[in-house]
Amino acid sequence: MKNFKIKTLFLSLVISTAVSAQIQFEDNVPFQQVLNRSKSENKLIFMDCYTTWCGPCKWLVSNVFSDKKLGEVYNSQFVNYKLDMEKGEGLDLAKKFGIQAYPTLLWLNENGEVVYRIVGTNSIESFLEYASSLKDDENHFPSMVKKFEAGNREPEFLKKLAIAATNGYEANASTYVEAYLNAISKEDWSKPENNTLIYSASKTFDSNTTEYVLENSKKFEPTLVEAIKSQCLDYELKAAIESRSEEKLKALLTLVDRYSPDKQEFKQSAELYFYQTIGDRKKLNELATKYLKSSNDPNLLNEYAWERFENETDLTLLKEAITWAERSVKLEKHFYNTDTLGQLYKKVGNTKKADKWLKESKILETKENQ
Repeated sequence: MKNFKIKTLFLSLVISTAVSAQIQFEDNVPFQQVLNRSKSENKLIFMDCYTTWCGPCKWLVSNVFSDKKLGEVYNSQFVNYKLDMEKGEGLDLAKKFGIQAYPTLLWLNENGEVVYRIVGTNSIESFLEYASSLKDDENHFPSMVKKFEAGNREPEFLKKLAIAATNGYEANASTYVEAYLNAISKEDWSKPENNTLIYSASKTFDSNTTEYVLENSKKFEPTLVEAIKSQCLDYELKAAIESRSEEKLKALLTLVDRYSPDKQEFKQSAELYFYQTIGDRKKLNELATKYLKSSNDPNLLNEYAWERFENETDLTLLKEAITWAERSVKLEKHFYNTDTLGQLYKKVGNTKKADKWLKESKILETKENQ
């Protein structure tokens, strides 16, 4: 019995050490409770705003927040708080803080005001840098904005402000980025350290930044130039959809020919997505029949085979979708496209083939999620 007690004590110490070697979060407790602790301990709040379906959120928990050194720093410097933003109090706080994407990481003062924000995953080193930087109130985003409004146009300050605004998806990010770019020489634009800011300022083909990059593309990294072209095309497609304008769609397709002649598949997927989103099923089915007949993109084939499954009852259209799903599976077999194929066979009444593919989908899902 004595040995058992010793082993039990040792085990509890090991577990305790393992748990402490990571960021310790107040997990889904009332927000006011966290504010009270922030005030009593005179610490900023570090808030992990997550959802249960968010893959990058889970990645942060497993690969970043579990780090021993990071845990030591954050447990001593911040009140750490995590909240599911799609449940309970999280719904109201998501609106209050204007959260648009996940993961969003916030640093708050004792009054619950955001002093810094980043969206997306970051490295352990980056989180350590944030912890060090935020010890100084001058590096809090509201403080930087006040300096900007007071007329500070020093390039290094503007760069810091622009990066903070971009990382946090702040509303006036483009204003700060443009101010920084205007404060440095055009030759400095092409420095790799400015790639992120150049990219964030290049959302449309008619912006000054985009025009300069495309006219002087040899000065910039090829991957940046291509990323900017893709981003501009995506924004043009978004504008066409929001306005439900076929004229804007046609203009977009012309832009593809001009700026990305190698992206002809983008033209097809853009047209399909446009008519799918605006709900023009007649045009969507017409184009899907035209484009997918010879497509060798397994994901595109699966996407529109599933779209047909969900939205059509016509037997001819469903049988055509089966041919797309079969080709998708032949090109790349996964649990999701075998499921699509099985569901389509089930919908047309072929239970034997439906059972075959649905069983295979379950087997593949288990393997692929291991």
